[in-house]
Amino acid sequence: MSDPEGTPRSRDSERASDPWLNEHTDLLTAGMTVLELGCGNGDDCADLVGYGIDVVAFDRFVASLRRARRQAPGIRIVRGDMRRPLPFRDEQFDAVVASLSIHYFDWATSAAIIAEVGRVIRPGGWFISRVNSVGDVNFEYGQGIEIEPDFFEVRPGFYKRFFSEAALRKLLEPEFAVDSIVPRVSMRWKKEKQTLVARAQRRA
Repeated sequence: MSDPEGTPRSRDSERASDPWLNEHTDLLTAGMTVLELGCGNGDDCADLVGYGIDVVAFDRFVASLRRARRQAPGIRIVRGDMRRPLPFRDEQFDAVVASLSIHYFDWATSAAIIAEVGRVIRPGGWFISRVNSVGDVNFEYGQGIEIEPDFFEVRPGFYKRFFSEAALRKLLEPEFAVDSIVPRVSMRWKKEKQTLVARAQRRA
């Protein structure tokens, strides 16, 4: 998880966001190998380790990877940019988790990222993600220049995508069978944030 500018933020005495993965412990079970795509402050890594999961944390910021390792000693960390092919084997993971990390890209790049996520998940495995929701005005929905539908250059050189349920389903369905997409409201950096949380199963 990163701050609204997309850069790592120092961990406060409290979590940066809610423990949202607790709703998905029916899918995230002990003994699994799970990739967290965009590990940020490491709170979700710590939760996953607490479930008995073998975690690989992926992020482009060295500071984020260091924080994640402090939060969850023993995890594996990999630095990289999700806009490029993921440096993992085909079908390496039982699941991939992405919290507020896949909504910074134009549609073509987003689709390529999802294709890569599908490649590294075993058939029948799960992709659990949450993304900015259309209408998330506290976190810059509608601000700046609209480059594509619901994709804004909110400040010079910094982009954010906001998803409707239909758009998120369209993005996921080439690789995944969507189990659910649920709107959620949580607190992030002391402001109310609107998200969509998706559970999607890798097609065989």
